[in-house]
Amino acid sequence: MPVRSDITTSNRRILEVARERFFAEGFSSVTMDDLAETLGMSKKTLYKCYPSKEALINRLMEHTMAEARGTLSAIKRSDGDFVEKIESLLSVLAFHAARISRTFIRDLQRHSPELWRKIETFRQDRIKEIFLRLITQGIKEGYVNPNLNSRIFFHAYIGAINSLVNPSVLSVESFSAQDAIKGVLEMFFKGVLTDEGRSRLSSLEHSHRTHHK
Repeated sequence: MPVRSDITTSNRRILEVARERFFAEGFSSVTMDDLAETLGMSKKTLYKCYPSKEALINRLMEHTMAEARGTLSAIKRSDGDFVEKIESLLSVLAFHAARISRTFIRDLQRHSPELWRKIETFRQDRIKEIFLRLITQGIKEGYVNPNLNSRIFFHAYIGAINSLVNPSVLSVESFSAQDAIKGVLEMFFKGVLTDEGRSRLSSLEHSHRTHHK
């Protein structure tokens, strides 16, 4: 998704560096001084753009959600069939999960609960919208079992993800948030696909593995 025009080059660079460090290390242990040093920027300049770390975190997540919204809209509008769109969705969700560390999630839950709730609401509303639309398309195309209750399916998926992508769970398990999201989606979707849908998905997966060798 193109970066919004109201983001200056300086602000864009700050967001990129903040995303890299916050997502990897969490934000509680990274100070504004640390960011200024990484950026090679004076603290005065950094604080002129973002008067506090809280303001920077909020802007960063707004920007990240805007990017995710654009990506999901692009998948929804694409000309691909249901299986192609679902595979794209799997890749996008896994990519975003891979970027965000357990430490960052824990910091959001502990130190920015309102922002965490906003992110959770965004995730559920946006994912729900695209899931229900894609499942309807899948049923029409013969790739999804027509007897599927799409709303029960969605809430079961969200419940599974919320249970697994949790710092208290991830801290004692060997799988990552990326593994959890990908695994749950594969289990859920392969379970509701028709024989034709499973065959189509296997064909796409084989094609992509061959392409990336």
